[in-house]
Amino acid sequence: MIRNNTYKLFTLSTLSLAVLVGCNSDDSSAQTTEVSFAPKFNALVARNGFERAADLSDLFSGSMEIKDINGDLVDTQSWSVYLEDETINGPFIATSNKTLSLTPGQYTFNLTLQKGEHTYLGSVVDLIEDGDTDIVPMTIKPVLGVTTKNTNITGRVAEFEFNYPQGELLAVGATHLNVSVNNGVASSYILDAQSGVFSNNSSVWHIMEAGAQNITLELLKDGEVIAHSKDEQESQTIVYGQNISMDLIPLFGEVAFDITENGNDATFNFTVPAEVVNEAGGANNLDVRFQVSGDKNNADQLLSTLTIDGNGDGSISVTLPDFHYDTMDMALTFIDNITNEVIGNCTGVNVALDQNNKAFNCDITLRRRAELGGSLLANYAFNVFDTDGQPVTNASVFIDSELAGITGSNTSLTAGYLNTFMQSGQHVISAESDTLYGELNITVEPLSVKNVDIILDNVKSIVDGVEFRFSANGQVAGMSCVSVNEPLDPSGWADNYMCASENIGMQWSTEGPIANMTCTNIFETVDPDFTLNNFLCLPENSPFEFEWSPANQIANKTNISWNEPLDPNTWADNFLVISLAPVNTTIVIDSFNAGSIDLTTFGLGGSSAFGYYEGLGPINSSRQVQVRDAWSNTQGCCVQMTIDAELGTISSYGGNTANEHRVFYGESIGDLGGIGVKSELNLSLKLTDIIYVDVVNFPLNSNAVFQITLISSNGNRLTWSSFNMPIGMNTISLAEFSGVSEANLADIDGIVLDISAHNVTKENGLIISEVGIQVAQ
Repeated sequence: MIRNNTYKLFTLSTLSLAVLVGCNSDDSSAQTTEVSFAPKFNALVARNGFERAADLSDLFSGSMEIKDINGDLVDTQSWSVYLEDETINGPFIATSNKTLSLTPGQYTFNLTLQKGEHTYLGSVVDLIEDGDTDIVPMTIKPVLGVTTKNTNITGRVAEFEFNYPQGELLAVGATHLNVSVNNGVASSYILDAQSGVFSNNSSVWHIMEAGAQNITLELLKDGEVIAHSKDEQESQTIVYGQNISMDLIPLFGEVAFDITENGNDATFNFTVPAEVVNEAGGANNLDVRFQVSGDKNNADQLLSTLTIDGNGDGSISVTLPDFHYDTMDMALTFIDNITNEVIGNCTGVNVALDQNNKAFNCDITLRRRAELGGSLLANYAFNVFDTDGQPVTNASVFIDSELAGITGSNTSLTAGYLNTFMQSGQHVISAESDTLYGELNITVEPLSVKNVDIILDNVKSIVDGVEFRFSANGQVAGMSCVSVNEPLDPSGWADNYMCASENIGMQWSTEGPIANMTCTNIFETVDPDFTLNNFLCLPENSPFEFEWSPANQIANKTNISWNEPLDPNTWADNFLVISLAPVNTTIVIDSFNAGSIDLTTFGLGGSSAFGYYEGLGPINSSRQVQVRDAWSNTQGCCVQMTIDAELGTISSYGGNTANEHRVFYGESIGDLGGIGVKSELNLSLKLTDIIYVDVVNFPLNSNAVFQITLISSNGNRLTWSSFNMPIGMNTISLAEFSGVSEANLADIDGIVLDISAHNVTKENGLIISEVGIQVAQ
């Protein structure tokens, strides 16, 4: 067993940084001295592309951060280091291709280099003196457990060294040590096959926070795993400056059996380590070939049914007949049955089987097959500005609707800055802050380094707290979007969406209006591919209202541009106009749920009977009622009006004589006599307002009539009447009233309801439950 793995401070590689120094003066003739760079770069990390090859040639790109003695940022420069193999057996040559000019003083230089999925850091403090050529040596080390980090992390990393006994590594012929932190991408460190120690030096940056971490180790010999860390030691508590001990143990399987000297069925039970199962891609992909050869026993079996336990280890069993005590050779071969490749084996095992030998271990050599995959990413620096050119901090930046980050999150850089890595291809970049946003399309090339400015030159379209946005580049992050694709139009409509900051129930139809929804026709008459059957719909009770303008904006309203830039058919002047739907304010004239009364003309002989109520219920809290038959100075025959507050109804009914039944409100109270107090209603109405009447019963052939009269403050009387109204809610537009005008409606002070019926019983009379006005806002 290999033991005592510790991490200590050590050096990986050295880079010489050349600095051109100038005097601290405004004099443009201040003396400067050109310097060159002669860095050393010892290549250790095999999986990062460092392993020596005859034609190895690589460029490492990144940035250099320069801070003064006070820790203030002086400059950040893009940086590159060119690494090549001078000869096949000679040293690596690293060349840095940049010279800096600085005023004298003490500086901290932080260098970040990026290669593939790995990051390398260097940091050094140096005193730059006036007029000197200064070659600044810098140690460059890989970052373990992370990728793509900026230079400002160098102040919060720790440094460790992998250190195993030289003799033990040499004895097993180990060539590499793989290290993975928290299940991240493994880094592979080269061992010198002659000495059994790490080539050059083996210290690395360790970016993890102090505390509980998971570290896994694998020891390889010529690409095959021969040992790994112990499960119980992989959970470590990191304390900077303290060593960590991790043992390496070989891969092994277990075999158990039961036989007799005279021969018997022998059952062999194998334990297959999880590493072997995982390398095959799972238990279903792994076959185990079991072979034994001896004087009395011979077998060759292909086993395919593994059972996996909670630790990921596999177990398999085989029973062989007529096995005897014997000394024999045994071998296990592990086969990936998908690719038919041998991925590991246990061979050269000689076992003497007797009654005392029931189990033994088999050292397994596992072939690790690996594919180096991923993407060649580009580095993009986004700077977000407002229309005045000021950087915008805390702006959200999105790449293809996915949040990439927040500007100003790196406090050492400018407020509107965000650095990120992107895959190559076409991308939509957007940024937003408060009520502003900006958007642009970019084409990203692999391994490119770009600076992109985003201007927040659009104002969010917000109606009643809900933001609306049309997108010609897919859904907008954080918004509720519906596809507005016209499948018959090939000009870019497949990725177009109408979005709102909350779900307002929008639906899109390419087959006409949707039933029970309020739908707006979306069209461009110039576009032959965009049919006239496209509708954007809202629920009938939606607080919003859509209007379509195929030619320019509508003044004083919220206009959303519906421009598909790939469509040549004049969509640039098309707008969806959004406003709040009219909210109807209901003015209840009377619901007859207060002030019960029962009036009759019995014994009045053509004279009127009056009743008056003052209190909650009717408009302006008062009403006057009147009944009168048409017979003068005679009894007539008892026409009646009843207000039943419990039922909430008013009824008109009676004998065979003509009658008058009226209800007065506001200034009309007392117009025909009786008691009561006048009061101005002061209603400001419009032609678009609606009178509603809830009819419980309307008797036919009974000379029944319903009439409503509005009395303007100028004395004009506006009337509407009907001799036949259906049961249920009836609505009448004020535009249908006789004598109506906006001027007459501007100030309504009185209302009279005529509710008359005779020659019917009370139950069959003209019955109304509520009268009111719907006022559109």
